[in-house]
Amino acid sequence: MIEGHSPFINREFLVVFNGLLILILGIVIFSVATRGRNSKIYIIDYVNILLVSATILINVLALSAITFRLFEYGITPNRFCVLGVNWIVFIHLIIIVIAYVRVITHQSDFDFLRKKVVGYFPVYCFWFIFVTYILPLIFGFI
Repeated sequence: MIEGHSPFINREFLVVFNGLLILILGIVIFSVATRGRNSKIYIIDYVNILLVSATILINVLALSAITFRLFEYGITPNRFCVLGVNWIVFIHLIIIVIAYVRVITHQSDFDFLRKKVVGYFPVYCFWFIFVTYILPLIFGFI
């Protein structure tokens, strides 16, 4: 895709894509966490919406590349974990962008957005517990 690299074939390029997803998610989470309930809407909020929207598109590309690799090379614990976490991040990003648009259009306040960001953390915790304790049983590592 970029300079002849493709996340469908080049594993390291796919890792960079996933790192970018996590980095942008972190930036958005920290920028939302610092806002008060009645904060004014600034240009950075519009930039965040564009950033999250672009990240959703990148995540679609990453999900398709991971799915391609899964069907092409077979299922492994790593591919399963990466696919699962990408779906989790994808859904969380969609929730964030919808909540952010509601804030920008004055249908909700920043408290609503913060609840959407923080309220999703149990999903990440569940995935962590699943990958740490249950997945090894499924793949026969224990």
